[in-house]
Amino acid sequence: MFKRFFGLAILLLVASCSTVFAQKLKYNGFSGTARSYFDSFTSGTTFRAEFDVDGDVNGNSEAQYDWWLQAYSTTNFNVVECKVTFDDRSKASPHISIEVLGMPEDQYAMANLYIYIAVVRSSSYGNQCEILSVHLTNRIRIYYSLKPGVECWADGQVVEKDSFIFKTDPPGYESDVDIDEDSRIASAGMGGESHEKVYFTFRGQRLRDNYATITVIENSWQLDIAGAKIDRNILKAMDAIENAGKIADRCKSVTDKIQKSSLLKKAKVEFNINPYFTANIGTKKDCCNGLPVFFFNANVHLGSEFTLGAHFPCPNFPPLHFDFGIQGALDMTLVDANITSNVNGVNCDYDVFAPMSLDLGLYVGASLDPLEGLVTVGVKGIGGVHWDFLYYATNNSWESKEPDLYLKLDVEANYLVGHAHWQWNVLD
Repeated sequence: MFKRFFGLAILLLVASCSTVFAQKLKYNGFSGTARSYFDSFTSGTTFRAEFDVDGDVNGNSEAQYDWWLQAYSTTNFNVVECKVTFDDRSKASPHISIEVLGMPEDQYAMANLYIYIAVVRSSSYGNQCEILSVHLTNRIRIYYSLKPGVECWADGQVVEKDSFIFKTDPPGYESDVDIDEDSRIASAGMGGESHEKVYFTFRGQRLRDNYATITVIENSWQLDIAGAKIDRNILKAMDAIENAGKIADRCKSVTDKIQKSSLLKKAKVEFNINPYFTANIGTKKDCCNGLPVFFFNANVHLGSEFTLGAHFPCPNFPPLHFDFGIQGALDMTLVDANITSNVNGVNCDYDVFAPMSLDLGLYVGASLDPLEGLVTVGVKGIGGVHWDFLYYATNNSWESKEPDLYLKLDVEANYLVGHAHWQWNVLD
């Protein structure tokens, strides 16, 4: 009975020791993690790398190791000499030093060097051999993704590095990646929504084939879905109303005197001035806090427009007219309210609007007037200069903006008691 008990105790002790021993050793992967390094070789043709093997970090003294350089191979490299040294070839995790001579100086040549280091381990698992590979390249590749919550940029917004998540191949060089200076300002290009390229730099050098494609949205258009416009023609029809009639008479007397000018008649040039009052509800698209957002806009304007130019019918189709000349406007905003929801916890309502603006430009276009003034549809290409005087509601302050050059396509439909308007900024 005692012998059986003693034998069982011995077996349990051996099993316990074997378990402890096995816990300290991995069955495989004791050669460590494969390594990858980048070097542009611009400072010379010698490359050095040092690292500690991360295989059997907790190796057992009963296991034996033997490390050596097995082989190395190149692609597109010149003939090189590779030296690999170990602080102790019999250690589980030795410190390895690599020195490579004869590397090419051309940093744009696609070249790779693969170094293979072998190790034999003798342990309770028997004799095992593994290979540790070290990859050296003078070609860096950058992979990117947008951070969560970043899907777009507003036109003119600064493109920050922090909006991206970078990965490099070889890995570990993400801190050397930056945004190229020429790509730091988001541009909607032709206006509306566009997809623009953002180029990256690596250690200050622009990469020729690494770039991101981002979505840029310009808050530059408005589709009016409801509105009313009172202009000079409407006021003429309201002569029966005393107050409106007085305003109409004053406007009409000024414009009639100018329009009857003999100088303008000789030049076959028309002059029109139209005071107006507009109330509109429309929808816009913008990029707010990194996300696309649609919002409704309500605005009320009071102002006056003028045109000085030629307006002549098409000989073969009189309802079609051609236009060119000079146009200008003085506009005062009485109400400008945007209705949106919060995006990522940030309210996208805009606290700034232009209470007053001045405009002067050249235009060329065509209009269709099938019902003799009751309904007109026109298309214009307009280029000119625009001044805005801005008001900031948050701090009750004013700002005079610098004159802004523009080129835009304008489409407008006017009818008896309203209008529809669409505008596309080609250059802003």
